[in-house]
Amino acid sequence: MRLVVLVVLFVVMGWGVTVSASWQGSFSGVSVFLWYVADVDVVSSKSGVWWPGEEVEVYYIAKNGRLDIAILIPQNIPLVGGRHYSWSFELRPGEVRSYDVSIGGLATLKLYGKVDLRAVTQAAGAEPATVTVFVPSRAKFRVYGTATFTTTFYAVPTVGAEIRAFGLSYRLFERQLGEAKMTPSVTFTVSSYFLYVAVLGAVVVASIAAVYIYRRRPKQLQQSSGGAYLILPNNLAVPLTGDALLSRTWVASIFPNAPWLNYISETHAVIRRRPDGWYIEDLGSQYGTYVNGRDVRGAGEVKLNPGDVISLGGVFTLIFRM
Repeated sequence: MRLVVLVVLFVVMGWGVTVSASWQGSFSGVSVFLWYVADVDVVSSKSGVWWPGEEVEVYYIAKNGRLDIAILIPQNIPLVGGRHYSWSFELRPGEVRSYDVSIGGLATLKLYGKVDLRAVTQAAGAEPATVTVFVPSRAKFRVYGTATFTTTFYAVPTVGAEIRAFGLSYRLFERQLGEAKMTPSVTFTVSSYFLYVAVLGAVVVASIAAVYIYRRRPKQLQQSSGGAYLILPNNLAVPLTGDALLSRTWVASIFPNAPWLNYISETHAVIRRRPDGWYIEDLGSQYGTYVNGRDVRGAGEVKLNPGDVISLGGVFTLIFRM
């Protein structure tokens, strides 16, 4: 199989990027043409740090995507030989979508596709020096001075097609295409304010350190016997006594200056108590609700188990406990 990869990346605003890639190849005689476009954001939790070793989080957020597939089937394939089919649909990185095409009422051609988007960040002046994640996700770094972060995206599509007729199915092909490197890379800098802090004097430095230690210290979890609660990123425990709306306003009351608040909807998700336990439901959020990495948009109420990790929009993480 001969594979040709064409890639384009445009910076649209800030660290938001639109990545596009195209592939073409032949699988079992079937010619396949694939185009993929996705919008992703790279967001840093801080523009600068006050002291060496301070933690900075980088968020990789998939906003939307579109996959276009065209196939040309060779003449020797029964029922569909010599035909050309095309398919276009919305597809975020990591999602799987399929599309059925009726063939004269006698058979059905099923097309399906998936694109995994991988982000590789090289950090100069921070640790770890290299981090690889799949979008959407986040990574943590410790910054030891002015640090430069360079992120390169790679797309890995998987496509397939099968025919179903007379109660039987025949797979035409299923292939993972070659990984495509997106260029140019996205680069940003986190500044260091340590020298400016030092000249303010011992009193100011001591005050800042005291505030930092206070805010960073683990909170004592207040647990009630048999009760359910959520653990926030700052280790604070929030008891659940009934239905709980997870909204942008609620998150902003805890983290008012978070740079990723726009990725949480005003009515994002709700946790409800039922006779047999606790359930979470996505309320049509734009960037999704994830339980243990699974997007539960459109899934209705999903039961929660102790230890489940809940992510709002891929940027705000909670842990369910009982």
